[in-house]
Amino acid sequence: MVAFHVLTTLSPAKLHLWRDKAEGDPGALAYDAEPRGSDADGLLSFSAPLNHQLHEPAHALLHDGKWGRREAPELSRIVPRVAEYRFPDDLWLVEGAKRVLQRRPFDAARDQVRVHVVTSETGDALFVWLPGQSGRIVHAAGRDDLGPYFDVALQGAERHWLAFKLVDQAGVHEPDELNRLWVAEDGDEIWVHPQIASICCCPPLRRRVTVRLFDYGAPGLASLRLWQEAARYQLDVDGVREPDGWLRYEVELFTDLVYWFRFRTPGPGDDDWEHAEAKRNVVLTADGAACTVCGDGDLRRIGEGSLWTLEGDHRLFGEPPAPSLELSLRIADSAPGCGLERATLADVWINRARRPLHAPLEPRPDGSFVFSTYPGVVTSVRQNVRARESSLGEMIVPNTQFTRQTMSWAIRSTAPTATITAAVRRMLRERDPNLVFAEVRTLDEHARRFDLGAVLRLHERRGQAGRIGTCEV
Repeated sequence: MVAFHVLTTLSPAKLHLWRDKAEGDPGALAYDAEPRGSDADGLLSFSAPLNHQLHEPAHALLHDGKWGRREAPELSRIVPRVAEYRFPDDLWLVEGAKRVLQRRPFDAARDQVRVHVVTSETGDALFVWLPGQSGRIVHAAGRDDLGPYFDVALQGAERHWLAFKLVDQAGVHEPDELNRLWVAEDGDEIWVHPQIASICCCPPLRRRVTVRLFDYGAPGLASLRLWQEAARYQLDVDGVREPDGWLRYEVELFTDLVYWFRFRTPGPGDDDWEHAEAKRNVVLTADGAACTVCGDGDLRRIGEGSLWTLEGDHRLFGEPPAPSLELSLRIADSAPGCGLERATLADVWINRARRPLHAPLEPRPDGSFVFSTYPGVVTSVRQNVRARESSLGEMIVPNTQFTRQTMSWAIRSTAPTATITAAVRRMLRERDPNLVFAEVRTLDEHARRFDLGAVLRLHERRGQAGRIGTCEV
């Protein structure tokens, strides 16, 4: 259960929570959390049962229960995660600001904050406010080599947290999606960029990063699209192909900001872009290191200003990856008539890549398919590609697994349960006689066992089964 502590003027108020629609799902999962009164700090309190085993991003938005008054859609927040993709026990929100706090904001206080705006043109004034209080304009106190700066005197609740946005010389305010939230823990001096909602606690520097993409020999040159999720910033970077087949992209970015990127290969049809699952992010540090923010919120150091990645997968490497892992795949058993017993070829590709890594792959005399792949990424295999039969199965081969005592697999098949069960038992026995095959359930049996009600989805990503009930999001 996650507790949300919210500063809002909405009365009544509800906290709308939802997840991105997963591929194959009929719709997105949504839930309205009811207020549970005020907490010790006078903030409105909500509780929500968020299931961390579902890895699609969870979002939050305030409304009055009838959607007559509501935050704008562009103010929807992503609920942060911590270790093991779990959600924090407590989170703090301010109506009108997208930032979500993981620490209680009232444990520190400041009497003044200096706000530096990194620009030479915009940022003539600041508009500062808190919900329930009158906002005010603060004019620049001076200018340094980065741009204007503003000294904001704080009083009352502002000493703990404060919302603000930039105002240009014509008096036009930045859009609401760029509303920023400062907290005393950020310090008494911060730096911000126009059109970017992030706050930096140290002077930003420009650092160059080199990104290399392996596209499996695709025709043409893919372009790299950079953007920031809480911003109106985006940049397209053209690449050059190196003699070893990698595409190289070089770009200069500010330190301590999270930049997201994907690749686009212009061409006919709607598949110009990589799959959304291949979305990556990079953060540059003052010492020249390239880092990435993992799904659990951890900042992981990757390399010294150079990154390598594979088309179709979000994994970033600090050195050139090599397909050094050899796998042998053999069809242990198959349902009569499904076509797998006649498999003569196979396609192998990396996760959601648009071009195969090996194709066509012929079986060895014993019927097995042997191929090399990259450690640490998802490898996908499709058998019998010569016939292209739509009824054939597709399997995901994860090269790394979480260390757990048990593992669950979701198998999609039209064959009878008894046939699938016997095949899995034989396969496990041949691999390791000590492996225990504990239980098998159909989807209907799974639903009845957990009494999931009307809302049920099976989470099949990377060999992991997840469940969700009517009161879980």
